[in-house]
Amino acid sequence: MKKIYSIILCMILSVSAIFASACSGSENGIEGPYNIKIEATTGGRVSVPIEQVNFGENISISVRPSQGYRVKEFKINGEKIPLVGDTYTEYCITEDLLIEVVFASKYTTVTFDTDGRDAIDDEEFTIDSYYRSLPTATSSNPDDLFMGWYTEPNGKGDYVVNSTRVPEEAHTLYAHFISKYVIDGSTLNAELYKEYSMTVTYFNQKATQLGLTYHTAEECYYPVIQYAEGTQDSAFFDDEKNVGYIYETACAKTSTKLDWKNAGVLTDLEEGKEYSLRVGDRGSRLYGEVYHFTTKSADRTQKKFFFMANTQQNSSGYDDGDTAFSKTLETATKFFPVDDTDFLIHGGDYTSSGLMPEYWAGMLDGMKDSVFEMPIVPVAGDMEYYSNVNRTTNVFENMFHIDAPSQTKTHGLYYSFNLGPVHVSVLNSNDCLEKHKNVENEAGNLITGTGSLVDQQLSWLKDDLEYTHNNNRKVKWYIVVMHEGLLSPTYNAPIEKPQDNPTTGEKADLTQYWKSLQATHAMSLREQMMKILTDQKVDLVLSAQNGESFTTNPLAYEEDLEKKIAIQPIAGQKAGETVYEQWIKRAAKSEISSEGIPVEGAPFEGATVDYNGFNVLAFDGYASGEQGTVFHQVGAVGLGKTNHFQQSAMANNLTKYGGIYNHLISGIQGGKELSMFTRIEIDDATSTLTLRTFGVAVGEQYASVAELPYFGGVQLKKLEEIE
Repeated sequence: MKKIYSIILCMILSVSAIFASACSGSENGIEGPYNIKIEATTGGRVSVPIEQVNFGENISISVRPSQGYRVKEFKINGEKIPLVGDTYTEYCITEDLLIEVVFASKYTTVTFDTDGRDAIDDEEFTIDSYYRSLPTATSSNPDDLFMGWYTEPNGKGDYVVNSTRVPEEAHTLYAHFISKYVIDGSTLNAELYKEYSMTVTYFNQKATQLGLTYHTAEECYYPVIQYAEGTQDSAFFDDEKNVGYIYETACAKTSTKLDWKNAGVLTDLEEGKEYSLRVGDRGSRLYGEVYHFTTKSADRTQKKFFFMANTQQNSSGYDDGDTAFSKTLETATKFFPVDDTDFLIHGGDYTSSGLMPEYWAGMLDGMKDSVFEMPIVPVAGDMEYYSNVNRTTNVFENMFHIDAPSQTKTHGLYYSFNLGPVHVSVLNSNDCLEKHKNVENEAGNLITGTGSLVDQQLSWLKDDLEYTHNNNRKVKWYIVVMHEGLLSPTYNAPIEKPQDNPTTGEKADLTQYWKSLQATHAMSLREQMMKILTDQKVDLVLSAQNGESFTTNPLAYEEDLEKKIAIQPIAGQKAGETVYEQWIKRAAKSEISSEGIPVEGAPFEGATVDYNGFNVLAFDGYASGEQGTVFHQVGAVGLGKTNHFQQSAMANNLTKYGGIYNHLISGIQGGKELSMFTRIEIDDATSTLTLRTFGVAVGEQYASVAELPYFGGVQLKKLEEIE
């Protein structure tokens, strides 16, 4: 026990040293102590543990609104700061602090203008939340059809639904009525009002609600989601006698300039129950097909999901399930059924052009039969970053309906959710500053920086993990997902970023630079994130940038004497094998030098893999209390999207970083390009997380899971934390 206390004390001292050394000096030339002043309005309490701090120290600020109040504004020395949870930590203090907090009522009054129909009383709604339960306007005229609430009279302005956020100011919503006989669906082209792409996500952080988005070619008069218990058909929904048995949710509609996005939220689904659902336009009475699904049972002790990425769909319209993604998903769900799968994480780069609706339709067609039973957890990739042609188009938010925290959404979203013992934090690596030109930084409201995540997102990640640790005891496993990888050892590249030719104007090729471990960008991400991942005990980081697959040993953050990042492996390589032999099994071991590096000129294409079977390598570093973070990257889905990693780059990166990896696999095996998918299973009863990655040769048939090319895996077992 004394040894453990000594370790903890050393960690505390080292962390203090880190922050102290990070402060280069004070702005006012005074080395402290610094005064802390609080100015707050009525409606809450702001407190700090001390009134003065020394140079380089940190301080936690507690901000707690009273019942019925909210934090309207939180500033430190005049700078507005987004507040997540009740506590904010100001690091490395070098000057006096003025903390200003404005508390305000959390409610606003909404007046309902019913356009002369039946009156509705004013109501109070929670600011910056959702309307959730808007009333239905009624009329004594049986010919009136209520079309919903709008911010302006006569159906003008914004269309407001239950999942619309409530603004701060008191306001009026206007009921819009039309005659039932104005819209005649029989005169319209029904295909233009039916969904041609649809996504279902976990809408809220508790994963108790589903966010649904469907796209139509034409603007729906009154887009809705209709659902009922049991197995029903279109006739059931059309029969007016069944109105009382049909639930209906209004959708918000938005023009994407290329089509129409319709988004709604399912809030009251019961666990372990069968449902039938359809979407469409209640105004024209034109609907799509009926979907059938069964919600998961509440007593499941396991959580299971897929991780796939880089589908890069580049064909138009529907492909009748004949795409690499649909074929790979079909194979994956053949051996790991949808009814035993909680969700699918897509690591980004869904299409080759995020602004092409027909590409999305082709890609999402592969999920059509499982869209409700296996919600997608979307991650923003490079292809979802806004177009240079139209920077106002938010590709990612157009396709997915998620209750994300307040953020700059031009490049994607970051958000999180809990599902039983699992907490998943999804990052938006498109917010890496060095990736964008100055003009794009201004368009996206980014802060100037050098190759790393913006401060707002990084602070959110830390607060998100910390808040969950402190407030949700059910969560045992912490997973962070992002498109960019911190540790992909696939390419060689110069440390310095290649520059454009000043004479010819020729643009520099940055492909290898962005994908190298040595790139400033990758190092910046590691510098930013590794300490947070270690401090917050993140178990697994999933990434998807390159076409290859790798898994690391559990890693922990330390800082060396030169104040450079040091990533320490907790679980070593297999006894009796070199690092390289762990990664790629060759038929002729003589082709590998004693240092574990390929012999110059050895036929790399001759490599053979003997990973078939379920040879999961178990890590028991957790058993000794040395909990670390495993990094895993899944390869691409689809022919032409998996590359041979460069042999010279591998040898170079193995020399520098080999000790941290468990395996690295190319998407090409036996001369065939393979799509990849990862299966992750968490067993709450045994406290284990098992990760396995498989390959699929599109067009081949597999009789059993044992026939699938197997790329390796890991198993983590979490024991009780040491006191």
